[in-house]
Amino acid sequence: MSLRRTDGEIDEDLVWSTTGPDVFEPSLPWRTFRWRYGQKHYSGTHWSSTMRDHVVYGSGLELTCLIYADFDPEVTAIFAQPFLLSTTVDGHRRRHT
Repeated sequence: MSLRRTDGEIDEDLVWSTTGPDVFEPSLPWRTFRWRYGQKHYSGTHWSSTMRDHVVYGSGLELTCLIYADFDPEVTAIFAQPFLLSTTVDGHRRRHT
């Protein structure tokens, strides 16, 4: 797993099973989100009362989940696509954000 820190540094080769939710606190979204008029996908920013800041989303489903999370009193933090998972399968490198 790889994380992009708020200072611009990238932490690579983190082991998923040894990390906890606190590792995401000082992170930025892995992908940069761009949008323009007429684009096919639905992305943007949502003002999150939980985070007291904008949280990016890449689809209508992600936006819906963000809205529900904001109304859930059990949710204490929301992070948008904070990491990159990568592995090797049958000799091919596989990556997912």
